[in-house]
Amino acid sequence: MKDFSFYKGREQTYLKHLVLENYLERLSWIIGFGSEYGKICYVDGFSGPWKSGSEDYEDTSIRISMDILSKTKSGLQELGKSVKFKCIFVEKDEEQFDELKSILMQHPRSGIETHPLHGEFEELIEEVLSEAEGFFTFFFIDPSGWTGYGLRKIAPIVSRPKSEVVINFMFDYINRFLKPGIDQSLAKSFDDLFGDAGWHGQIPEGQGREDSILNYYKECLRKVGRYQYVVNTPILKPTEDRTYYHLIYATHHRKGLRTFKEVDAKMQPQQQRIQKEAIYEKDLSRTGQESLFGPQMVDTESTYIRHRSLKFVELEKLLKEMLHHQQGFSFEDFLLRALQIEMIYEKDAKDLIAQARKDGRIQIPNWGKNQRKPNEKSIIQRKGS
Repeated sequence: MKDFSFYKGREQTYLKHLVLENYLERLSWIIGFGSEYGKICYVDGFSGPWKSGSEDYEDTSIRISMDILSKTKSGLQELGKSVKFKCIFVEKDEEQFDELKSILMQHPRSGIETHPLHGEFEELIEEVLSEAEGFFTFFFIDPSGWTGYGLRKIAPIVSRPKSEVVINFMFDYINRFLKPGIDQSLAKSFDDLFGDAGWHGQIPEGQGREDSILNYYKECLRKVGRYQYVVNTPILKPTEDRTYYHLIYATHHRKGLRTFKEVDAKMQPQQQRIQKEAIYEKDLSRTGQESLFGPQMVDTESTYIRHRSLKFVELEKLLKEMLHHQQGFSFEDFLLRALQIEMIYEKDAKDLIAQARKDGRIQIPNWGKNQRKPNEKSIIQRKGS
């Protein structure tokens, strides 16, 4: 993956690619080394390439995915693991599709089978599934709007057992057009997006709107795919305090959830750094005055802390609810539910439980003598239980 300097003006794409690169690498190693499947397939439903700033296309999802899988394949081979890898790239635009084919021809990767498919993603579901038959498959759905991946159309993909999916949920565009009284054609496009017309009357204006839209879509995705876990991470507009889009991740496996959240946690400091630089450069362009300390003096931490503080309220609420309904539960059970809260990570869950024990709000009977943080087997109980 190219350095951040190649992503000037499209900083949000850098963050998206950062998540893709790091998660795909972790996933391919976990699946490949586990040898349960022996076959791994990556499907890019909206491949492009789009707005590449590099002649070798290393700042595109096409090259990023092939490079990561090639690296993983070599590493697994050194360990005596023979794993088959396949990439399926779908692109509807004829000119972009020709460019896609050119990239695959110019940058082949030994042992990585590639299949470029020309057409609408929704219309090629059957062919994609045929090509991915027998493979553990990771679907990357990265559209430029909210059409082309309607839940009813992609149901055969998201309900596939041996798979995971990341969807770029283009909240900024969706929020702009998802209004009461929209015309019939727009309403139909949102019916397709959510997979039903249940969103009518469910999306409020003002405070809570973003969470309502996002949670409704996640619940629809959860039901259609029968997923155990559906989580999201927000990608903010570089120079504004609002969401550009959410990356929504869905999996059947707790290990996948924990791995994705680890990747998300590592991405967030990068997002703050990018915001600092983008805001600083915007102000510099407007005023022409450089700061002695540069981007470091730009305040993005207050925004991050404000967002996170709201999520900590949800985390506290979760602990109270679990204590109210259960006599005792393991830290692992608490963690798996905590990780489904946006911008809450494993360290947050451990810190909360350790502090609650210290404050006397809970007891942990199997707490070790020199233990500082809970482990997965720690049993959490109400005080006096």
